[in-house]
Parts: sequence; C-alpha cells; structure tokens
Amino acid sequence: YIQKHFSEMITLEDLAASANISRSEAGRCFQKYYADTPMSYLIRYRLQQAQKFLLTSTLSVKEISCQCGFSDSSYFVKIFRKHMKRTPAEYRRVYQLTHQI
Repeated sequence: YIQKHFSEMITLEDLAASANISRSEAGRCFQKYYADTPMSYLIRYRLQQAQKFLLTSTLSVKEISCQCGFSDSSYFVKIFRKHMKRTPAEYRRVYQLTHQI
C-alpha cells in the first residue's frame, strides 16, 4: 500500500484498512516485520523516493517534496537533512559533482 500510495496523504487508518486489520494490529505487524512504526517506515520510503528524484530529475526541491507526499517543503527539507545529514539541494549538488564526466 505504501509503495503504491506514498505520494498521497496516508494515515494509520488507511494502512490498517488496506490490510483489513485494526490500527493496533497494523502497528504490531510493522514492529514485528520492519522493527519500525508505520509512519516512520512511510517517511523513510518517501525519502528514498526523493533521493531518486533528486538524482534523476531536474524537478525543484519543492516539486519533489510534493511528488513524495510531503505537503510542506520546509518540513521535507528538515526531515531530509535529519536523515541524510545534508539538505536536498546539497545532496543533489554533491552527487552531480562526484558523477561528472
């Protein structure tokens, strides 16, 4: 469900309903199989997709944040920096510098 709908607003209720289980069961299943909460997994997945967009497209950071399900580009930059230790623009620039022909 997350892979198909990551660009949309997703709630724990949506995840649980997609598997026809309760919210608490959804949380337990994620903890058991992914050692993570559903929402943390969703953020990590969105960030992985954002990395791909940054490296393979010319979309702006704001456009990428929207494509990846972040409604606020400032929040996206903050979360990206927290996980990747650099801003999206820095991430893209470093990649481009290290992969020039």
